[in-house]
Amino acid sequence: MRNIYYYIVILICISVSTNAQNISCYHLHNGRFKIIDSVHKSFVLIERKDSVEKQYIYKNDTSQYDMKLLFKIEWQNDCTYKAYLVENIIHTKRGDKYIPTGKRVLTNRIMLTDNNSYVVYTDMNTGVKFANRVLIIK
Repeated sequence: MRNIYYYIVILICISVSTNAQNISCYHLHNGRFKIIDSVHKSFVLIERKDSVEKQYIYKNDTSQYDMKLLFKIEWQNDCTYKAYLVENIIHTKRGDKYIPTGKRVLTNRIMLTDNNSYVVYTDMNTGVKFANRVLIIK
């Protein structure tokens, strides 16, 4: 009985692995995207073009972003890319304030995609790991 469960788990892993390798992410290399964080009542607008990604973080559904992040992108393969933080700007009432970026690197793996969204797993070089559903803005 124990062997049956072992073989079922192996078959499921092979199936998931095979399906993950078949997804195409090329259409996500450029475009506009949105992440909604209902817990913190904020959202992130993402603009990605070639090797540059800009993220605008909004809190409380305001018209002015609260933070802007600029990343240099290096695609490792069709569905995995590294994002190197280049610039971190906090918008204040007195104007923009530049924050030191440190050496933040995010390794992003796109795990699932459909016509309207994708799921990305992010592993930061600080040890923080998380996943997000990202909406594709047409």
